[in-house]
Amino acid sequence: SFSSFLVFPLYIISDDNGIRIRTLIRTISIPFKDIDHIERLQGGERLFGIKNVVRIFGVGGVFGFIGLFRMKGIGNFWSYITDEKNAFIIYRTNGLPIAISVSDPDEFLPYYLKGDAK
Repeated sequence: SFSSFLVFPLYIISDDNGIRIRTLIRTISIPFKDIDHIERLQGGERLFGIKNVVRIFGVGGVFGFIGLFRMKGIGNFWSYITDEKNAFIIYRTNGLPIAISVSDPDEFLPYYLKGDAK
């Protein structure tokens, strides 16, 4: 749907302040102080290949998994995943978890570790 296009991730920035997800209509900022921990999906693990993932709002398919989803073990979460092979789940101290994908997981690793080091 057109509304899903508006929240499609244009880019994700990680720096010493936190993680920002830029979409067409807004930037979602997640300061490191608000991150409980970050989990990396390991070795081609497919978050959305699992049958117990339910799409509440958004799109899921060839262009990625963008929107609000529900999964046993995680609960409701926001997803901005365009490549499941390079995906992370950010668990926040307040608010729903956010799933993202990055173009280079090795480049994201220092920020992943920083978020996990709380």
